[in-house]
Order: sequence, then C-alpha cells, then structure tokens
Amino acid sequence: MYWRTALVILAFLTHAITEMRVTGQTLDVCATCHPNATCEEKVDGTGKACNCMYGFVGNGRTYCQDKNECQIGANKICGQHTACHNTYGSYYCTCLAGYSPSNNMAIFIPNDGTRCQDINECRVQGICGEGGKCTNMQGYFNCLCQVGYQVHNGAEPFHPPQDKALCKAIDCGQPPSALNAVQLSATGTRYGSIAKFGCSGGFFWKSGENSSVCGAESVWKGPSLVCEEVDCGLPPALPHSVMLWNQSTRIGSEVVYQCNSGYYNVGEGNVSVCTAKGQWDQTSFICKEITCGDPPMLPHTGQVWNGSTNPGSTVLFYCKGGFYREGGGNISQCTRDGYWTKATLSCKEVDCSSPPALPHSVMLWNQSTRIGSEVVYQCNSGYYNVGEGNVSICTAKGQWDQTSFICKEITCGDPPMLPHTGQVWNGSTNPGSTVLFYCKEGFYREGGGNISYCTENGFWTKATLSCKEIMCGGPPILPHTGQVWNGSTNPGSTVLFYCKEGFHRERGGGISQCTKDGNWTKATLSCKAIDCGQPPSALNAVQLSATGTRYGSVAKFGCSEGFFWKSGENSSVCGAESVWKGPSLVCEEVDCGLPPALPHSVMLWNQSTRIGSEVVYQCNSGYYNVGEGNVSVCTAKGQWDQTSFLCEEIDCGEPVFISHAKMLWDRTSLIGSVVYYQCVEGYYSTSGKCYTECGENGLWENIELQCEELNCGAPLTLPHTNMLWDNTTVLGSVIEYVCKDGFYQEGGNSLSTCISSGQWGIVSIICKATCGPAPALANTEVVLQNTSVVFHRCLEGFHSWRGRNTSVCDITGKWQAATLRCREIKPAISDLVVFNEKCLRWKADKYEEDTENYRVAFVGFRAYQRSFHDKRKKLLSSTSDHPEICLNLLPVTNYTISITALSARFTSTLTTNTSLQVPQAPEILYREIEAPLPTLWLRRSADTLDPISFYQVFVLPLEGTLVFDCSSPKTPDFSSQRKPHGQYITAQLHLRDIGKEINLTLGDGHYYGGFYNAPLQKGRDYYIILRAVSQWGGAFKHSCVIWAKVRDISYIMKVSSLFAGGSIGVFALAIFLGHCYTWFCKKT
Repeated sequence: MYWRTALVILAFLTHAITEMRVTGQTLDVCATCHPNATCEEKVDGTGKACNCMYGFVGNGRTYCQDKNECQIGANKICGQHTACHNTYGSYYCTCLAGYSPSNNMAIFIPNDGTRCQDINECRVQGICGEGGKCTNMQGYFNCLCQVGYQVHNGAEPFHPPQDKALCKAIDCGQPPSALNAVQLSATGTRYGSIAKFGCSGGFFWKSGENSSVCGAESVWKGPSLVCEEVDCGLPPALPHSVMLWNQSTRIGSEVVYQCNSGYYNVGEGNVSVCTAKGQWDQTSFICKEITCGDPPMLPHTGQVWNGSTNPGSTVLFYCKGGFYREGGGNISQCTRDGYWTKATLSCKEVDCSSPPALPHSVMLWNQSTRIGSEVVYQCNSGYYNVGEGNVSICTAKGQWDQTSFICKEITCGDPPMLPHTGQVWNGSTNPGSTVLFYCKEGFYREGGGNISYCTENGFWTKATLSCKEIMCGGPPILPHTGQVWNGSTNPGSTVLFYCKEGFHRERGGGISQCTKDGNWTKATLSCKAIDCGQPPSALNAVQLSATGTRYGSVAKFGCSEGFFWKSGENSSVCGAESVWKGPSLVCEEVDCGLPPALPHSVMLWNQSTRIGSEVVYQCNSGYYNVGEGNVSVCTAKGQWDQTSFLCEEIDCGEPVFISHAKMLWDRTSLIGSVVYYQCVEGYYSTSGKCYTECGENGLWENIELQCEELNCGAPLTLPHTNMLWDNTTVLGSVIEYVCKDGFYQEGGNSLSTCISSGQWGIVSIICKATCGPAPALANTEVVLQNTSVVFHRCLEGFHSWRGRNTSVCDITGKWQAATLRCREIKPAISDLVVFNEKCLRWKADKYEEDTENYRVAFVGFRAYQRSFHDKRKKLLSSTSDHPEICLNLLPVTNYTISITALSARFTSTLTTNTSLQVPQAPEILYREIEAPLPTLWLRRSADTLDPISFYQVFVLPLEGTLVFDCSSPKTPDFSSQRKPHGQYITAQLHLRDIGKEINLTLGDGHYYGGFYNAPLQKGRDYYIILRAVSQWGGAFKHSCVIWAKVRDISYIMKVSSLFAGGSIGVFALAIFLGHCYTWFCKKT
C-alpha cells in the first residue's frame, strides 16, 4: 500500500517539474534517452518519448535494464523440450539432449515456427552394439538385448556410449552328459544350439527326449532320455535240446545248446549270443532224431511197415504172390546205432502142374505151370460156351483156379419177326430149318427176300422182305381255300375245303375222300375276292390315302384346311360284307383366340382369330425392336406363332471418352441421362461445353471440352545446392535440393513441388560448410556417418577393447574424435597337447591381464563298459604363457577334455585315450597243502576294469626243470578226455562274475570259465599260480603270484597204513602172551 502511494507522489512531482521546465526553457527529449533506448514519436502526436529497446525494461531515459525473458520458463517462451539462455538485451533457445531443432540450427529464437523434435537415434546402425535392439523414446532411446543375448556390465535398458553395458551372446558351454548315453552331435554352444544324444552300446532308448537346447539362462535344458541296459530275456528253447547257460541276459551273454539223447545236430553252430537289439541271435542248431532209413529189400518179398525209421521200429517181411515161405526169420528191427537187424526169410516159387480137361472142349496152352500161367478152353464144333469165362490161371496156392466154362449144343431158337408180315414155319430150330415170310392185308410187298435159314452158329439168316402200307398222300390244293383235315392219308380219310378270309363261295363242292386205290376224289369249290368299291367321304374332311378297295383295305382321312381333328376315328376299313366301316372323325374350325400382348408395344389387328389371321406389333415411344420380326400369324394348330419381337428401352451406352477428363455420371444411359466432365488434376479447361445428354436416337450429344496440362516452368536456383529432378514441370513434379560437397543442410525445407496454381512451392534450405572427412582410427571402419556424427566399429579380426565409438562434429566445425581402441582377436588357448598321457599343456594369449582363470571339464566313457561314466571339473589359475595341468584320468578310457579361459570365454576341446595298465594281483593266502582236494582263498583287488579282466589258475607239475612264462597269452587247458601232462589252466574267473572273496577247490571236476578243473594226480607235486589278466583290443597286461604248493599224498597214506598194521600186530601179540600166561598158570 505504501509503495503504491510513493509512486503516485513521484509521478506528480515529475510532471510538475516537467511543466516548469517547459515553461521555463525548451528541452531536447531525445538527448536524454538511455543508451539502450530509442526516441520515438508519441502515438497522439504531442511530441517524442524515450522507449527502452526490445530486450530491456525501464523508463527509457534514466535506466533500461536487461529483461530476463527466460524467467517465465523455457516451455512458455521456447516451447517443449527446450532450454532458454538469457543474453544481454536478448535470449536464445536450444533443444534438450535427444531433440533437434526443426530448422537444423544449434540455437534459435522461436519466432519463425522452429520447434524441437525428437531425434530417432535408432536410425544409426549398430548404436546398441552386437545383439542389441534399439527402441526410440521421446528425447532418448533404450537398448535391450535381442533373443540369444544377455546384458553384461549393467542392466537393461542401457544407453551407450555413456553406459558400459553391452550385449553378449548367450553361451551354455559344453553340452551336459546323460547316464548311459553318448553325445551324437551339437550345433554349437550358443543360445538355441541343439545337442543330440544316443544310448551307449548295450543300452536302448526307453523314454524321454534325446536332445538338449541351450536356453536363455545360459543353461542347457535336457536331455531327459532314459537309457536302459539291453536285456534279451530267457533264451529260446529249441526242440530236443538242453541249454548250458550262466543265467545272464546281458548283451554278449552266450547260451550253448546240446541235443538230447537219440538226437544229433544237423545245423552249423550251437551257440546263441545276446545282441544289441535285445534279442538272442538265431542259430542254425537243429536236433534231428537218429533214424535207420528205409529197411533192406529181400528177394520175392513184401513188407508190412508203418514207415517209422526210429530206433525200435519193426518191419515184417512176407513172400510175394507166386512164392511161399521156405524158411528163415521175417522180422527186422531199427537199432540205436541207426541200422536194421538182418531178416533171413527165404521164398520159393509156386508150381500148379498140368491143367484139368473139360467136356466138349479143347485147351490152348503154352505148357507153363508157374503162377500166373494161363490156359484157354474152346468148345468143339456144334457146341458153344454157356459159362462166364474160358480162361484158367495158376494161383499162388499151386492150383489152377476153377472156371465156369461149359460147352452146350447149338440151337437157333424162334425165328425173328418182320413188320407187317406173317410166317410159314414147322417149329424146328436146328441148323438147316427154314421160315417163309409174307405181307399182311392192307400192305403190299415193296421188295427183299422172304426166306430165313437156321445156321451152324445158332442164328437165323436175315430175311429182307419189306411190306408198305397203302396211302393217298397229301390232299389237292384249291385256289383261295383252306382245309379242315386230321392229317390221315389212309383210304376213307376226308378233307373239307372252305373259302379264305377276303373271299366268298361262288360255286362247287368242298369235300374230297381217299379211295382204296390211293387217290383223292376231286373237290369243285370256287372262291371269289370281296370288293367294297370307293371309300366314303367325311364332313369337313379329305381323303389322305387308301390301300385299295378289297377286303381289309384301309382309307385314311384328315380335316380340311382351317379345321382341326376334335374326335372320332380317321380311318375306314373294307369289311367281309363288302361294305366300308367308318370314318367317324369330327372336324371343327380352327380359332386362335386373342393374340398375346408383348411388353412395351401396341397391336395392329382386325380382330380375326381364324387360321391365317395376322397381328402387327409396334414398340411404344422410347423403345425399339431388338428382335427380327413384328408379325404373328394364327396357325393351323390354333395358336399364334411365336415372334422374336422384343422392345427394349433406348440406351446410349457408355459416354464418350475425353482425354485428361473425368466423368461425373450416375451410370444411367437412358434418354435424358446427363454426364458432366471435369478436367483431372494437373489439367484445366480451355473451351467447350462440359456436359452431354442421351438423345432419342440412342446417341450422346457432341461435346467439345478440351483439357490442357498445367506447367510450372523452370524452378529457382539456390546457392550451394544441387537439384535432384527428373526435368518435369507438371503438377506434382518434385525437386529435391541437396547441399553441394563441402556443405551440409543446416535447416529449412529442401523439397519444392509444382502445385495447382502453376507455381513451384517455397523452399528454404540453408547450406553451410561441414567439418570435413571423418577422423580415421586404427583397425576400425565407419559404419554410419551423417553431417555431425560418425560411428566407428572394429574391423573383422579385431574386437573393441576400450574407448568411445562415436566422433562428433562440434559447432566450431571440428571433429571431436572417437577414442575407440581395437585389439586383434587371438585365441586365448592354442597349441593344446597331451603329454605323459594324463597331463595337458597349451599356449595362453592374454591382453593386459596377468592372471587367467581356466575351467577344465573332462568326460570319460568306455566302449566295453557302457554303464561307466566319468565326469569331473577342475579350476586352474595361472600367470604362465604355457600353463600345464595333470589330471587323474582312469585307464583304458576315452576322454573328451574342454579347457575354457573364463575372462575371454574361449573354449578349446580335444579327445584322448588312456592306456591299459598292469592289473593288480589279488590278496591271497599262500599255503602248502597235503590234501586230495585243496581249497584256496583270495580277496579280489579293487578295480574298475572288471569287464576286460579275469583271473587264471595254473597247475604246474614239479617235474624236471620248472619253467613258467607269465607273459604267454596262450596256455593249454586240461581236457577230461585225456590225461594231463605239463602245465595247464584249471580255472578262469571273470571279475564281473565273482564277489569280493572267493574259495576255489582244486580238482573238483567242474568247469570254470570254460576250463576243466581236473583232479590232481597222485604221486605228483604241484605249484598253483594265479595270473591276473587285463585284455582289450591288442593290449595284453598281466601279473602273476604263487598261490599254493600241493604235495603228494601217497607217502602219507603208506606211512599211515604201516602204523595202523603195526598197531594191530602189537595188540594181537599182547593178547597171545596174556593167553599163554594164563594157560601156564593153570598147568602149574
């Protein structure tokens, strides 16, 4: 309140002083203006006044102080995303980081519409580095890692180059292992890589997935496959055999087949092995029963036999027909050795002697009396055989078989009968008798002989007399007649004649009869054809045709012209009464009725509907006929004939085309339809009517519209620019102005377009000089460059070690060079070698680090031991340029060893095999034994080579010079079929089949590992040697130890026997002396 009052008082005093001065002396106001003020005329014209210049505030005379425009806020004065900078008497605006001015100038005053717009940093290729994904934001950008990459040295999102974070490819390292499985393949160790696994030999894939995938967490996912050991199950039982088998069903297990008693093997092998497929392999072992084959053949014998050739089978022999048993055994039996016992049957031939003589016959015979011989009997002259046969055969009984051959005297019997004849005969049937034949009444002799004689062979000679019946034949034929006749031609038969249809009797008789002389009597019947004359007529009809005027003729009729057939028959037939029957047709006059009305037309017609009447059609106004005719006629069918007359509305069709013009049209083209034309964009109308109308003649009216193309002429030329232009000046043509070499676009619009006014659009490009070529960095290349920023990256074969990868052109026209340093890429591990079988040495390449940490991972497997799996890791820290490390690798194992330099994330891998070592001898208890079946003890050594290791027990007789070579891979075994001599193997024990401890009894007669544990012979001393053997491929390692010494037991047995005999003798002597003493005492 107080300061307002002070201002009022001050203003009043100043006004008073001014008035006083004016009245006292003239004052030059402009001379009193402040340096930062201007002298200007007052608006009301009363004089001049001092006003502070733009950017200053004050009274214009005593003070004009700087006005801080930025105090109201950058957003209000400069706009969004800006910073305001106050200067003395003015201010300027700049864009915040991540934004650039629309006029491309570093500073601006927003009176020309300049604004700050977001910079899309993601346009810069590789701004986020390898594996990075750029996301543009308002005023900044974010970097995220793509799938398959992980952020290092920071978190997401990150912002290079100020952040040290970067994306590195996900690497899962070496794929994991799976129990009882081996790795088949791997596509790599980075994200998405796939490793495939398969079951080890002797195992099969039961379930689970066989692949492992490198995941986003740098961890392998899977595999989950479950491999189970192959189990062949029980071996198949083969017919007639037994199995020798240790009950093992693992791969490689064997079963030995042996044929049962009475059978023998006809195949090629007797061993079946469990295969990797989990099945016992098929063997050709077949046990076939022992057979004797076919029994022997004996002369003149047959066999009674069931076909069996097995041992115990029997064959019974018998004498064949014509032979009889003279002596000997007739049974043969199949024995177990496959042979038939000998049969001694003897058969002798049968003899029938001379055949018997039969009455009234003679014999035809070759004098043979053997079995099967035949004799043929024949009757004497005047006799014949009345039996069934005339042959007798010598039978196996030694007799001629009886025949029913009987000779009887010959007779001719009754003479034969001839048709239609009688006989003259005395009844005699002896040879020479005669019969006379004759024709019966009603028949006559046609020919042939009529006498038959009885001959010597008992038959009558054939009489050939033929008698034929008397007949008239067929009756005569009369014209135009038919016959009533039963078909008989015998005398007395009658035929009745009648006139056929279409004829009538004119005169004469109609009967004819067969007489005894074989002729028909004459019939005189005469028949004449029926004729009806001309056919009748019918009302309103005409005759169309006629087949004649005789009986059955037909006349056809049709209705006269102008009439149609309404009902009745249109034919007439000549009948049997010589009269036409019919026609009955009714013909009525044709009437077509009213003609049909057609759309959009009128009819010109005289109202007549009779045949031949016409109607003429005409189209209504606005329509025209598109058919071929316009007349319809009443036809004989009582219908108006169809006409193709069709009225369609007049259509002008598509309007005319005018170049460079478009039509404003509702798609109608009927009379009165209108189409308007308008020049297309880029063209203008120069003259002519702009519409056309569809007329009654079906045509569009003429139109003379013309459209000419717009032309903007030659474009402007701007300083320090080149034009990118196709030299066209029509509407829509575009020119791009680009700064010349050595200049860059600082701001303004660089495009100019020919617009519809016929002028080029305004262009405001400003070109200024650039900073020059981008700075060159060692071992780098430029991946992106614009006028102010250059991005560098390392050349192929180099990697980014340290420093910034961007060069920036500053406002002074100089480059702020990037500090990127690129180092040559070298493998962190090279020249990896194995020495001393279990040690590794390699060359280490380091950059500036003194110490490198290594991870050593090794996985071992054995082809002979599928269940074996040795997987271990070991860490090593070394400053050496040639580090070394020794690993505890197991013998006879295939190893895959991977060494990873952890700082460089570089891995090198190799494979190696360890050799077969000398096996460790087991713990034994040495003994010197005097026993027939000594038992020895051992405790096996701890070892992992059980599948390829075994113990062999040697028996060495202590005779002469004792020599034993432990390194000899072959030593004879002992066979139970022969006596032992020299050293031999008595047992072989596979480590995979024995426990921790074992007791072995020597000489127990059993088999151990295919070797016979033979009993030790009396009278000999032995050393028992145990050899431990490991064998794989061609390698053979061994160690030997003396297990026991066995002494001869025969001496001990002799001493024991003598001691026992002496003891018995002393005892007997004592009894004898005692008896004598007692006897002596009794005597005394």
